[in-house]
Amino acid sequence: MIDIDKLNNDFGIADQLRFVKGEGGFVMIGVDNDYATAVISTYSGQIMAYQPKTEAKPLLFLSDLAIYESGKAIRGGLPICWPWFAEDIKSKDLPAHGFVRDQQWQVVKTQKQDDGSTKVTLEISNNQYSMKLWPYKFKLQIEITISSILTVVLTTNNVDEKSFTISQALHSYLAVGDVNQIEVMGLDGLCYLDKTADFTERNQRSNVVIDGIIDRIYQDVESDVLL
Repeated sequence: MIDIDKLNNDFGIADQLRFVKGEGGFVMIGVDNDYATAVISTYSGQIMAYQPKTEAKPLLFLSDLAIYESGKAIRGGLPICWPWFAEDIKSKDLPAHGFVRDQQWQVVKTQKQDDGSTKVTLEISNNQYSMKLWPYKFKLQIEITISSILTVVLTTNNVDEKSFTISQALHSYLAVGDVNQIEVMGLDGLCYLDKTADFTERNQRSNVVIDGIIDRIYQDVESDVLL
């Protein structure tokens, strides 16, 4: 049982950050500063909501059908995929997108920055469950800064005697008003694997428009990608 009163006593920030019990009994971190509001789940280490004070609506999408249940991933917000993205290349029996998005994370630090923004640091380490799936010792830390922009830093620390290889993603669910009115910029000219066509390799021409089901892996992306 997580002691919310203790979390508020140890990590709460007056008039800026509070711990509350949310859906499914999960502990949520509510942030409200001069720049933005945000909600972060300590289960999954996941940003659930983010809305700058200059915006009329949240920038992240959270499904009304999201399941708040231990052992289940929450569909929406900013899930963390680690130590692999999609299916693990070594075994199709392992859970998609790794195992940290359905585990409890620990609060390491909360801080009111000099400029009035808020920084939250969460951490997860190897445990009995993770070692059955992936036999390495690690510490994974996420630093989330809530300001007029949302800054997320994900840091992997290998505390094992063996080296390991990872892939990872911040699997953003972005809220859009009309999918027919958006374009994804920054991918023009790149090759991609089309998962809807058995991983056929194709070349991107111009900006990406959403004109149907899209599930692609773009190769060698070096520039910023804008929506």
